[in-house]
Amino acid sequence: MVGLAASETSNDGFAVIKAGEYAGNCETKSLMFEITQSEMRTARYANPLTFLPGNVPIDERIAAMLTRQEAFVVCYADLDNFKPFNDSQGYFAGDEIIKLTADLLLRYADMERDFVGHIGGDDFVILFRSPDWHARCCSLIADFDKSIKRFYSAEELDQRSFRARNRRGQLISFPLLSISLGVICVPQTHNASLLDVSAAAANAKCHAKRQAGSALFVERRETIRCAGIPRRNLQVQG
Repeated sequence: MVGLAASETSNDGFAVIKAGEYAGNCETKSLMFEITQSEMRTARYANPLTFLPGNVPIDERIAAMLTRQEAFVVCYADLDNFKPFNDSQGYFAGDEIIKLTADLLLRYADMERDFVGHIGGDDFVILFRSPDWHARCCSLIADFDKSIKRFYSAEELDQRSFRARNRRGQLISFPLLSISLGVICVPQTHNASLLDVSAAAANAKCHAKRQAGSALFVERRETIRCAGIPRRNLQVQG
């Protein structure tokens, strides 16, 4: 762990403490330069609507945890029936749904342990290190289903559907917006690559989307099961 403390040898610098031991000095201007560069890079790859980190920071975070052999959980979040909703209600309502989803993901992630990213469109990811990730996912789903009700009329809520045109231009009924969470667990000891993790998370998301309404699908294969997580938690939640 690296820390900073006021330097006794300079009025314009800091002492760098690593693992409880003195590791050298750092000039204030150098520190400010690195912070500015980091902020500029974060802004460059941030999603312009949600301001969440995009694909490049997401991939870098996963790659770093794989290199350090850390155990973590990947939660791939995707909205169901978003395109017909966006087409029927307009882009402003669609943007509000995207921002709502981003806010909920941030609410149910521990930002001291977890990482929230916006892949693009209505696709998001949470990289969990919180041990109670399963409960967080379930709470996220419940809150999403409750929060989207304000975007529908009483009749649509009663019928649990809304009318929109399909790709052929036909006016048909679609189920209300829902959220699908596909989860994979990467154990501390693994030989997975970034490509392996990405493909497995996308596959878990596809399984979640096959269920009606908001759903949580947790991949149960032993090869990607997190060590120490009870098997009873590795299940499909509708």
